[in-house]
Amino acid sequence: YEYCIDTSDNSNCDGTWTNNNGTTAVTVSGLVAGNTYSWQVRAVNTNGVTYANNNSWWRFTIQAGAPPSAFNK
Repeated sequence: YEYCIDTSDNSNCDGTWTNNNGTTAVTVSGLVAGNTYSWQVRAVNTNGVTYANNNSWWRFTIQAGAPPSAFNK
């Protein structure tokens, strides 16, 4: 599997596809609060490339500001 996290909202990987070594989870670091990111995953093998969700890109925004404080139940 490979994934791309991009700051351009153009349904294209303007950065680099990162190989996830066959696993289905990844921890991403270095994201900036307030920025919106686009992402996509794909499977790559000798038969070609298959994009997830018919190549529909997903978007998320990193919330700006401090995280919530501790609480009691």
